[in-house]
Amino acid sequence: MDWPYQFPDPADVIAREAERFRALPPAEQLREILELAEFGYRQIEASSRRDAVLAQIEAAETEWQRVHRELFARHGY
Repeated sequence: MDWPYQFPDPADVIAREAERFRALPPAEQLREILELAEFGYRQIEASSRRDAVLAQIEAAETEWQRVHRELFARHGY
């Protein structure tokens, strides 16, 4: 059955966005990354589960630091 509309393949959309991003000058790339981070932060701030999300982020950061300390201690850095 032929549908009257077509959806683009997600892989093609991602590839086009990546190509567009790589063509930007470094300052614009950084601006886009910071805008994305700001959007994510606003989403967390607006969430009804804000405290749980922030606790999960903190736990992940604490674990990341623990693993790094262990790695550095094991390999003498």
